[in-house]
Amino acid sequence: MGFANDLFQNHHLDCIPAISPGESLFSWCSRYHRIAGIGTPAVTSRRLFGSNTAGFVLDFPGRLGHFGKATANLLGTSVDLIHQHTHYAFYAAFRPPETMAKVQAMMLSNSVERLKFVLGLPSSRAATSHPLKFCKSCANEEKDDHGIARWWLINQWPTTWICPKHKQGLHYVSNPNNQYTVASWPLPDDLGELSSVATSENLPDKTWDQLEQLGRLSELAAKSQIQFRPEILRLAFYAQLQAAGWIHPNGTLRWSDIQNAFLNRHTYLVDYPGFDFIRGIQREDLGILGPMLRGSKRLQHPSKYLLLIDLLFNSFEEFVEHYRQYSSEEDPVLTKFQMQRKNDDSLDKSLVELVIQKDMSLNKAALGLGITLKRVMTWAERHKVPYQKRPHKESPEFTKRLLKLISKGASREEIAESLDVSRRWITAYMARNQKLRANWYKANLNKQIKSRRKELLALLEEHPGADQKTIRNIPGNPFQWLVRNDHQWLKQNYPFFGTRNSQCK
Repeated sequence: MGFANDLFQNHHLDCIPAISPGESLFSWCSRYHRIAGIGTPAVTSRRLFGSNTAGFVLDFPGRLGHFGKATANLLGTSVDLIHQHTHYAFYAAFRPPETMAKVQAMMLSNSVERLKFVLGLPSSRAATSHPLKFCKSCANEEKDDHGIARWWLINQWPTTWICPKHKQGLHYVSNPNNQYTVASWPLPDDLGELSSVATSENLPDKTWDQLEQLGRLSELAAKSQIQFRPEILRLAFYAQLQAAGWIHPNGTLRWSDIQNAFLNRHTYLVDYPGFDFIRGIQREDLGILGPMLRGSKRLQHPSKYLLLIDLLFNSFEEFVEHYRQYSSEEDPVLTKFQMQRKNDDSLDKSLVELVIQKDMSLNKAALGLGITLKRVMTWAERHKVPYQKRPHKESPEFTKRLLKLISKGASREEIAESLDVSRRWITAYMARNQKLRANWYKANLNKQIKSRRKELLALLEEHPGADQKTIRNIPGNPFQWLVRNDHQWLKQNYPFFGTRNSQCK
């Protein structure tokens, strides 16, 4: 009780306020510092944590064993504080129990320097430091009612940017680890001039709804007390991808469809702190989507799992229901194989219809079903279906036709159909001819740009005087694609769009 005696004998017992449900520990420390009138923040930190600086950690503070003794557990045990008043619960939903046990031990002890390495955060492009966030309306109401505002955990989750009460964008401090900012034990009303708002008031209603949904998912995941295993998550994701039609009959994923759907829903987040990993998904290698859906054992940042949950499920409850369908599976790999096997049975029926009943060539059947020619040839050999192999001879005439299609910016599908080759062959051919591939990519992009510009002009003609919100709310509109790929043209020809959306500046 020595720590507590020091705290109480200096007449601070009456200054120990209760910690509110959902309030962060950093918030309580800031309130205590202000109420106690100690003066020097380092003294407050030393009194509570036994260290001049340990108290200035926003997300995963250390020395909480000392803190529990210093406060005589009046706020709850140190373990209770870790689970209920720090970022622990948000990450516990997506990390193994043994990992979180190490995290808890580090927070109770004197050192948290390597804590984020244990969580796997430094390798993630998602934010490894968490900005302080608050709702200005909430802060004003609290100050009017209680004379002081708090930092609420529900606002601190990385995927939360909308106040659930006031439905408005949260203010945030872009560099909360700045010593001047954090080491002064600030409260929301102290940081008005230092904060900014990431969410534009001019966002479409649909985007506001999506931001609100993400915040709701974050809170429910943190409160669920469920540890979501990545191998079971993949089964739940796979089943939903199957239901959405984003899986080929042979069980392979329709990557371009998944990529487009993900970007259509989440590209607006790319400029928010902690979401720069979305830029990687815009690349041909699909960024983090590949390892998350292919079966990589590497753990991902919780934000990435939540974005996929938001894409594939209508609600957290629906997600949990699907997750629990597979959570009892002893062998998730076998279960996924069995799910793919159902696709194989369907594939057999489709090939019988196309190749045997409709006398379609193996190549065209493969193109029609979105599978590789080799897969169809294997099926034909297994079922003793005769076929004639066609050697690919890159004759001068063949090359001439190929170059003509490339110069026109034809898609891989169009080239495959015109030349009667597989898309896989085209991909391999271009991989061997990087200059040719670069020319095709440029021509194809130019073709898409012309097409998307034409689509936008047609929409503007149909909706005279339409602003950005109106255009973006039209299903299938090309605006977001043009923002990513042709923003200079938008800025020059439709500058009013640029003033409405920072992505166009």
